[in-house]
Amino acid sequence: VLAVFGLLAAVLLIRSIGTKINIATRRGTVSVPARDTVLDYTLAHVAPGSKVLIYPYLPLYYYLTDTYSPAPFDYIQPGMHTADQVAELQHSLASDRTRIVIFEYPFYEKIANSWSNTPIEAIGRDPMVDYIESQYRACSVLRSAMGWRFLFMIRKDLACPP
Repeated sequence: VLAVFGLLAAVLLIRSIGTKINIATRRGTVSVPARDTVLDYTLAHVAPGSKVLIYPYLPLYYYLTDTYSPAPFDYIQPGMHTADQVAELQHSLASDRTRIVIFEYPFYEKIANSWSNTPIEAIGRDPMVDYIESQYRACSVLRSAMGWRFLFMIRKDLACPP
């Protein structure tokens, strides 16, 4: 048992030693294994304290960028939230005219491994994706330090940041 825990600790230690890039965020410096253009772009183009929707799931970006969700919850994920909560988020986006959505568009690829009990219907038709696509347009394709792909999106009546 001690050897197994030692090996698990060694994996974490090697991973932390292997980090190569430091990023100065609004909450301090983080070390990451690769460039995180989601952080870079958001820090450069979004004011601290702004409301931003990071959809569907990565609330750590709210903390690191000093931004906030327009809804009373930090994330909303297909199959984990009710239709009423989805409607509440859509209402929040519309009523305060949230300017920016950071959308992880291939998120459905992760669901089978990470949240295997998610009902297939929740993945097949996601009303939040429909809403985002109808109200926002993509400005930039971004990548997290782990290689996950995101779209930096802005309301359709606004211009993309330079």
